[in-house]
Amino acid sequence: MSPKVDWSSEAISQAVFKDYKDDGRTLSVYIHGQGNPIKCTSSHRGDYQLAVSTVKDLKDGDAVTYHSRGVNVYSPRDWFYKIDKDTLSNDKGVGNDTSGTSSVDILDLLDRGIKPFKEDERSVRRVFGPPGTGKTTNMMKIIEKRLSEGVKPEEIAFVSFTNVAANEAKHRVADHFPEYTIEDFPFFRTIHSLATVLGGLKGRRLMESPDMLAFDKTIFTKAVWTEKGKAESIKFRDEHPCLSLKSLVSARKSTIEEEIQYIDNMYEPLKLSYRENNWAYSPSTSLIDLAKDWINKYNNYKESKHFVDYDDVIQNMLKPGYNKANMRFKLFIIDEAQDCSDFMWDFLKLVIDESKETVVSGDDDQAIMDEFGSNRMAFLNLETTQEDEVLKTSYRLPTVIFENLMSGGAMDGILNADRPRKEKEFATKKDAKEGFIVRSFKKLFGDKEEEQELDLMHLYIEVRNNKDKDWLIMAPTNKTVESVSKLFSMYKMSHYCKNEPVFTDNSHHINNIRVQTIHTSKGAEAEYVAIAIISKADRGMYYPQGLRYNPSLRYVAESRSKDRMYFVK
Repeated sequence: MSPKVDWSSEAISQAVFKDYKDDGRTLSVYIHGQGNPIKCTSSHRGDYQLAVSTVKDLKDGDAVTYHSRGVNVYSPRDWFYKIDKDTLSNDKGVGNDTSGTSSVDILDLLDRGIKPFKEDERSVRRVFGPPGTGKTTNMMKIIEKRLSEGVKPEEIAFVSFTNVAANEAKHRVADHFPEYTIEDFPFFRTIHSLATVLGGLKGRRLMESPDMLAFDKTIFTKAVWTEKGKAESIKFRDEHPCLSLKSLVSARKSTIEEEIQYIDNMYEPLKLSYRENNWAYSPSTSLIDLAKDWINKYNNYKESKHFVDYDDVIQNMLKPGYNKANMRFKLFIIDEAQDCSDFMWDFLKLVIDESKETVVSGDDDQAIMDEFGSNRMAFLNLETTQEDEVLKTSYRLPTVIFENLMSGGAMDGILNADRPRKEKEFATKKDAKEGFIVRSFKKLFGDKEEEQELDLMHLYIEVRNNKDKDWLIMAPTNKTVESVSKLFSMYKMSHYCKNEPVFTDNSHHINNIRVQTIHTSKGAEAEYVAIAIISKADRGMYYPQGLRYNPSLRYVAESRSKDRMYFVK
């Protein structure tokens, strides 16, 4: 017997439109971040024709809001009766990283009337924040003090390396200063986004995913959730080996010849691009020549269409003739500075030179973005006007986990890496809890009980038995992250996988369980933390004998827990 449908039960959902199909009876709408389409039928108690006419005007990347009834039976992720273009979300820059303020608003704010600062008025200092020492809280205190002294929100800029970190900062601001909204702080952004709104477009349009596909139909566009479970936070990342190569060349200010060795499995995707786009090439053409030709085609396409990409945005800011007044702030904060590339620093130093007070915050021991072009030494070698500050108390780490971090493999790897670093002494707070580290479980073999290394299945059991706890489950590779997510889905455990909600039941209740890479976990914390090192690729990144070993990756992973830490093999 079919369950009775309560048509009064209604849900409103937000999503990012991808594509649609209409067979005359069923409208199927495909959205980013979800495999199966949402559907509207001519008999589904809604205006089918109106829905069809709405989606015909949508393009890939548009934010939408859709309405569902009967959600006690029909999932909001499956059916809808009404769909609208979400103009508010689109104004907020879904997919183009305008970070909460439209370009019109920004243009109104650029002329802030800030006069040039005298040399003796300007200050630059570094703040080193070891794990859990309250680096973000420290920066919020600085902002609070300046606001109380009369500095206006639009006279403050806060930049970070990633969208995740920039979004986190905006929410922290909103939490700390209830008298303001996020929109009151328009210059809390990623570095590329700040360059964009300060004039980096140079009258051109930022290249979007449909533009990329129009150039090369083999470019893969991936939706990335920058905030947990919020469809309006989705940014689109266009992926192709030559795009990665071009970004590395820009970041390191190097050459294609120098960087091509760091791009895996490049030749076959490149040849596919030439075949699918009907571009002529010789099978005897070398990989380097083919990559150079692809990048030349890409640059020529941009030029012909008057497009720019994010690398161009920063490059435009480095050219003579920029408006120095646009870059002038009374307080300029750079977060996660150890992850910035040489290319980014060229732009950041322009803003530093024009700003009154600059605070550069980071931790060179947590530099894990080397493979993406970051240069921790640029942070360490930055010219300052004041003494460095080192935050000395970790408010996060339990004593057992702190001791493991400092005397185990993580810190040993950093100290033995034979590279310059900032000496930092810090400790846990005096009343820190003891904490636990779990590496094994007891298993009965016949009538004998033996210790066995923790595996994914036993991790699932631990999560199931502690569903009320805040969980962060990390792995070095995306493949392992997806393996954990598949296991949890198989056993009906709702969770977030890389910030995307994975619902496994009709209630749509979700526990605070996050599964993500170590790279995206910097700055995160949780009561219970699990580190999954289960594949050859994982081990190659996590342990000293591995070819891609980075001791800082291990240091970051083993410093996220506030209570209990699990090692899964």
